[in-house]
Amino acid sequence: MVIDEFKKTITQIQRYYGKEYNEVQLNEIYKYFGKMSIARFNFIVSKLYQKNKYLPILADFVEVHKENPYVDYKKPEEKKNECEICKGLGFVLYKRFIEEMDREYEFMAHCTCTDEYKYDGMKCKNDRNKSQYFSKSVEEIKRFL
Repeated sequence: MVIDEFKKTITQIQRYYGKEYNEVQLNEIYKYFGKMSIARFNFIVSKLYQKNKYLPILADFVEVHKENPYVDYKKPEEKKNECEICKGLGFVLYKRFIEEMDREYEFMAHCTCTDEYKYDGMKCKNDRNKSQYFSKSVEEIKRFL
């Protein structure tokens, strides 16, 4: 952030609270937050408006900065999965017609290239939701069909 952006934001804070910082306080705040982006500094200031009743000092700025860690919201790059079995989906759907029962069944199996769709009911965190059900892998389903 450049000094002009900093001064503009500090002026807004001083007007909001009806008090002014002295030169030492301004220098210390700029020394600590001068290399930060103006967007992040404005975020901290908006949190201070919500939190502080009086003109915030450097310690208040630092506390809000530490309580609200900076998160970069860039989307993670999607991994290209060129699996021949699942075509990058992570699971495969199989259909089987059972003539004796005159019904068609559909099976979902997780692919061995990823564990994203793997389910094991015994590993549920909540004891109430534990079950004996689990999803089979593609290799197990192929043996069954």
